[in-house]
Amino acid sequence: MKLSKILLALTITIGLASCNNTETKTSSIELDKKIYTQAINLGDFTTAAQAIHSILAKDSTQKGYLDTLVNVYYSAHMYMQTLKACEKWNSMYPATENILRIKGSSFEIIGAVDSAYEAYDKLYLMAPKTKHLFKVALYELLMGKEKGFEKLSKVREAKDLATDSVEIFWQEQNYMQFVKLNAALAWLDVAMLTKSGNIAGAKKGLEEAVRLDPNFEMARYYVDNLNKQAQGQPRR
Repeated sequence: MKLSKILLALTITIGLASCNNTETKTSSIELDKKIYTQAINLGDFTTAAQAIHSILAKDSTQKGYLDTLVNVYYSAHMYMQTLKACEKWNSMYPATENILRIKGSSFEIIGAVDSAYEAYDKLYLMAPKTKHLFKVALYELLMGKEKGFEKLSKVREAKDLATDSVEIFWQEQNYMQFVKLNAALAWLDVAMLTKSGNIAGAKKGLEEAVRLDPNFEMARYYVDNLNKQAQGQPRR
């Protein structure tokens, strides 16, 4: 067989193998995506995360799925994995609003307030929204920085308090929930009233927080318990 025919045969063989490999990889990734969707629908975050890892191992250009992995870990309360996934993103791509928010909230949940503040401070510079300023002010107050009160005053003057929401951490239940900004402000006032010993004022503040956002579970829990105490019933 002439050399030219041998080379032609090799070229065709390699080309066919390459096409088959591409089709196999694409088919495998599509299966991973179906597994991910099914797992998410069932609330199986562990399987969902495994499916995403499989996708990324086969095609590292699937940028959106790395962002999704961060969300999956965060939803599953796997905060150390969440932070590692955030760092993986940061090593490959520019920071995004979603990545910085989840990074900051994860640090808050594990008690690293300084790191949470750093993440949200960058987030507010990137996206100067009232809800992000609220978190920056909250962290500054938790760190004993008086300038937090100045930022809190700016938050109170905002026009989107009743329409936008912010994450509030319920430490006793290790639970983060989105609540209306005005309800979050009422909750923060309650914390300061409680610290000063004004329990009656704190109760009114909790009731106001529930009125502003009936889905605010932490505020509703404490209102219910205070009402039971007032009625002489044992606290849950």
